[in-house]
Amino acid sequence: MSNVLVLLLLGCFVSLIIGLFKPGAVVKWGPPEKRTRGKALMIYGLGLIVLFIAIGATAPDKAESDSSAANAKVGDSSNEDAAAKKEAAEQAKADAKAQKEADAKAKAEANALAKAEAEAKAKAEAEAKAPRAGDTVKAGNISIVVSDPSTAATIGDKYLNQKAKGIYWIFPVAARNDDKEARTVDSSMFTLISNTGVKYEPDATAAIYMNTDSKFFLEKINPGIVLNGFVVFDMPKDQMIVDYKMQVRGGVGFATTKPVDIILKPR
Repeated sequence: MSNVLVLLLLGCFVSLIIGLFKPGAVVKWGPPEKRTRGKALMIYGLGLIVLFIAIGATAPDKAESDSSAANAKVGDSSNEDAAAKKEAAEQAKADAKAQKEADAKAKAEANALAKAEAEAKAKAEAEAKAPRAGDTVKAGNISIVVSDPSTAATIGDKYLNQKAKGIYWIFPVAARNDDKEARTVDSSMFTLISNTGVKYEPDATAAIYMNTDSKFFLEKINPGIVLNGFVVFDMPKDQMIVDYKMQVRGGVGFATTKPVDIILKPR
């Protein structure tokens, strides 16, 4: 609206100037003799006054304009504050989640460590109580003593012998039948197990060369009888006896019993 008034004001001013020199060019009504400078001055002068008043009336109030600008600025500031608060809340939420996950991870690691330590302690206590080489163990109704082993690359004599693929571990063993009837004893009752769980079975052929008096092969003994002999294992040369345990079962086949472990590491 104000732009239209300004254009009218400009047009009115130009018409006034022209009317001062050529009133007939801008005053188009009335008889020619009345189209004078005075009439042009009156008409367009009055028009200028009216237009000035109209422009003044429609001009925006400075205070109102300043207030609008201030309100806009406050609005922008409020929006920025709200965005900052939202961002801070989201960051706090993310930090809380990260802290919760870190606490849960630390707790799980602590529990795992405590469990591992408890298992290691229980294993050490059980090993400390476990029988060693030379102790008498009860496997079912058979009492068994496994003594410290010797080693050899070859067993037998100069005529009949056998060479180990690795190194022979030769265990002296004694088995007594504590049952009320005859029981069968065999080298298959014995198994070597490493501390990593690797299992080794006896070498039955090598045992024949060692057990000259008793073959310790499916030998049936009566109650109260003690059978002495050797159990032989063909082992890798890089293995250490202290890293193994002897697992013994009382009997063979369907007569076998729950195994008993003999720790070969000295106390």
